[in-house]
Amino acid sequence: MKEAIITDINGLYIEPTLVADSVTGVFPIEESLNSEHSKQFALPESKITGYTVAIPLPDGLYDPTFDLHRYEQARKDYEKAYADYQNQLSAYDPESGEAAPEPPLSVDWSQFWRNGLTEEEIEALRPIPQPDPTETLGGQMVQRELEALELREQSVILGTQMVEKELQILELKGKNEALDRTIANLKLRLIELEAKANV
Repeated sequence: MKEAIITDINGLYIEPTLVADSVTGVFPIEESLNSEHSKQFALPESKITGYTVAIPLPDGLYDPTFDLHRYEQARKDYEKAYADYQNQLSAYDPESGEAAPEPPLSVDWSQFWRNGLTEEEIEALRPIPQPDPTETLGGQMVQRELEALELREQSVILGTQMVEKELQILELKGKNEALDRTIANLKLRLIELEAKANV
């Protein structure tokens, strides 16, 4: 047994089912209609309610839908090409020296499965990627290290500025002391001059 897919009448995936391993293709699911007319004339009436698709479903499809119309056209084209090949093969004379007819290329029937949603609808379903906690923590640690380095650089700059200010203060103190000595010398001279003048 192998998995097949039950679809609605438009080819939209409904549910999986099991079929024999040898079953391949698309088969209608019919529902019997019991009308008075059909009972009277013993004519079975039915309507198609969906399909059993015994063709592998590719992975990664969103809301898978089987394209019944394209499949049916491709199947008819393949059957016609195969019948032509059989006719050519039956008319082929191996002793004629001509090349034997080539069979038609096989068809990848699973190509008729497609997404039932648009790209925009699929994008809306995809989860927003969450950052890896390890990367987030690593990024935060790097950020903190950079901030600490910047603070250290600012501290060095402030320390250098403080040393420069202290040197300027010491220089000003030295100039102030020199001025004080000069003033004191001038006062002494003034006192000496006044004392000489009073004598």
